[in-house]
Amino acid sequence: MSCKKMRWLVQAYLDKELRREEKKRVENYLKSCESCRLEFSSLKSLIKRLEGIEVDTLNPSSEFTEKVISLLSERRTSFIGNFRKIFSLRPTWASLATISAILMVVAISLFLFLQKRSSLVVVQFNFRAPQAGSVALVGDFNGWDKGVYRLSDDDKDGIWTTKITLKPGHYQYLFIVNGKELVADPDAGKYISDGFGKKNSLLIVRKG
Repeated sequence: MSCKKMRWLVQAYLDKELRREEKKRVENYLKSCESCRLEFSSLKSLIKRLEGIEVDTLNPSSEFTEKVISLLSERRTSFIGNFRKIFSLRPTWASLATISAILMVVAISLFLFLQKRSSLVVVQFNFRAPQAGSVALVGDFNGWDKGVYRLSDDDKDGIWTTKITLKPGHYQYLFIVNGKELVADPDAGKYISDGFGKKNSLLIVRKG
C-alpha cells in the first residue's frame, strides 16, 4: 500500500466504514510509516476539535443587532460622532436600555476573555538531541502540525527548548527530529499507546 492510497483510506477508517481486512491493512501500514501515522493523528485531532465546537451563546439577536447598527450608522456619521449623538440626546427608556445592553455585552466579553487568559499555563519543553539539525513539537494541542512549534538550541548545548501556553488538561505529544523522526519525550514520565504499537508522551497540565 502506498502513502497516496493510505490517505484515501484514512477517512473511511475513522468513519469505521472499512471491512476487517482493509482495517487491518491500514493499521499495519500506519505502524510502519511515521509520516502517515502523523497525518492520521492530525486528522483525528481535527475531527475531535470540530466535534467539540460549541455555539457562541453570547451572539445577540437580529433585532438587537439592527438596533445597534441603526444607532451607530445613522446618516453615515463617524463612530465617535454617533456616540456623542447618543449621549447628547434626551435620555429615554429605549436609549438607556440599548446603551446598557451594549455595555453589558462588552463587560461579559471582557470578563470571559480575562478568565480564559488567566486559565492558561506556560509549559516549557526540553529535549536533548546534540546531533539534531532541527526539532519540532507536535501534539493534540496543535493538531499534530509540525510547522507550528519549533524548538531552539541557541547556546548549542544540545538541549532544544520551547515554551507554549496551554489550558489545564491531558495532552499527547511527540518530538520530530530533523523533520522526519518521531520521538517520544524520554523525560515525560507518562506515556500512552497510539494504537499502532508506538507510544506518545503524555502531558498533564494543572491549574497554576
